[in-house]
Amino acid sequence: MNPKLSVVIPVKNNSGTLKSTLKTLLQQDYKPLEIVVSNNSQQDEIKDLIKKIDDKRIKYLCPKRKLNFSDDWNFALSGVTGEFVTFLGDDDGFMPGAISYAMNIFNEKNIDAITWRKLNYNWPNHLIEYERNILEGQSSQEIQLIDAKKALKLSSKFLLGYNQLPCIYNSIVKIKIINKAKSLSTQNKFFNGVIPDVYSSIVIANLIGKYLYMSFPLTLNGGSEKSSGIISGLAQHTDSQKEKISDIVNSGQKYHKDIGPFSSSIASIFLGEFLLAKNNMPELNWPEPSWRLYVLYLRYESKGARNSGKILDAATYTAKARNMIFFPKKNRKSVFTENSPSYFSGRIRFPENIIDDVDCASQIFNDLIPFDKAPTYSSPSSVVKEWILYTISSLLRIYRLYKLK
Repeated sequence: MNPKLSVVIPVKNNSGTLKSTLKTLLQQDYKPLEIVVSNNSQQDEIKDLIKKIDDKRIKYLCPKRKLNFSDDWNFALSGVTGEFVTFLGDDDGFMPGAISYAMNIFNEKNIDAITWRKLNYNWPNHLIEYERNILEGQSSQEIQLIDAKKALKLSSKFLLGYNQLPCIYNSIVKIKIINKAKSLSTQNKFFNGVIPDVYSSIVIANLIGKYLYMSFPLTLNGGSEKSSGIISGLAQHTDSQKEKISDIVNSGQKYHKDIGPFSSSIASIFLGEFLLAKNNMPELNWPEPSWRLYVLYLRYESKGARNSGKILDAATYTAKARNMIFFPKKNRKSVFTENSPSYFSGRIRFPENIIDDVDCASQIFNDLIPFDKAPTYSSPSSVVKEWILYTISSLLRIYRLYKLK
């Protein structure tokens, strides 16, 4: 008999996309499936939607009061009865047949977690107009068997992203690992940080041996007007947006004092959650994070950020607090504008009912041509620079693969 998988969906003020998210789950062909919907916003629309769908696989929960991120996810986790668990955003979706594919691998291999690289889908109501209706990301057929402890060590040196760790937001994990984490936590909680998905990746990585990492998506990561991740990355926030991501904005109150005020940097969030996990689970062995590489990573991250100024400020803050020599490049402008060029990386096969001839394909992808911009021509120096960056990237990838085996 196949083990039960519990898919947990914490919902907060986002009833508009939940129906589509649930549809991607209810159409899965994996039978022992439990869908836990936790209505933290206490919206009647969400309760009515679940009642209208009327599917026994859906378990509806609603806390008595509104909870912060971590408490909300802990509350939702309390409804899980499956042997395996994963979390899904209320504007995300599972790929058709993905759950059966993953659970069959668990039957074949003795591993505690399966992790995958998500593709990003921007809903038509995405906060940034020129980012709407876009499917982006990278995908390949590669599957790696990764040593979790080595992966965590690389992440603590900012050489591997947290989303390549067994994060419960893009991983299926055995529930016994979650229960073990709770038993080792000083507060008997699994989510014991500020940003629960990042925190989970760190804790799980320190509790398991090997896990599979798939370089192709089992889920689509949705981006809509209510997405906390999208809101936190904006350069400016409205009062209502600040309220929605108040946990993130106020993270500096819980994170290490040398991290400083909130900057939306994923490196800052990772380091903050890493140090919280280390304090909350002192019985485990933890690698020492590199503050020097952290500051350098902030500088690198700022190059492609909408709020690059805040991230550079965070790097300067930490460098000063840790007595480091640091020379940030001042007056860096964001590369994101309403006229940002379109680009594509990857290989996507569209259904025939969407693209059925070359004319249709050419119209869909014509934004890849920068019609409203003057052409930029390559020069010998630009080619050399591109080659150097590609070589460095390739060497770093080789180093990661070597270290993760």
